[in-house]
Amino acid sequence: METLDEPRTLTNRLVDIAPLSDKIAAIAEADDGTWVLEFTDKTVVMMEWMNNPERIVLNAPLGVPPKDRAEEIFSLALSFSALSRESCGARLGMGGKDGEMVLIRELHCNTAGGWDLLPVLEHFAYVASWWQDVINQPPRTHAANEDMSAMLVRA
Repeated sequence: METLDEPRTLTNRLVDIAPLSDKIAAIAEADDGTWVLEFTDKTVVMMEWMNNPERIVLNAPLGVPPKDRAEEIFSLALSFSALSRESCGARLGMGGKDGEMVLIRELHCNTAGGWDLLPVLEHFAYVASWWQDVINQPPRTHAANEDMSAMLVRA
């Protein structure tokens, strides 16, 4: 299995795999070892080469939780991060002074195969898009919660 062992190898692999995806709209190399990927649904993923240990770090900005839903979203984020084994190491964090949430995942180079990168990137972008939708949805009303309870009882 080919491994991604340096930024140049990663650049070459991105050049090879990007045309194979109908979800990647654009790739820009921000500087040596940092790439920005835009997906067709407008999700943006930053990919960074890190050393010591060598790894690739993916992160995607998700948005700032509305104040009236912040507690709910932070609770969901903690639960998601606690399940990092099930999410292949993905976790949520909060960055910046505005409290924007960020999805993060590390790919260790001794296990990250070059051709395996495309499905990993597409899935990461999908999960980021899902979290963006969760953060941006309006708060549920009490009536909506009652309807959900009724559905659960009938099931």
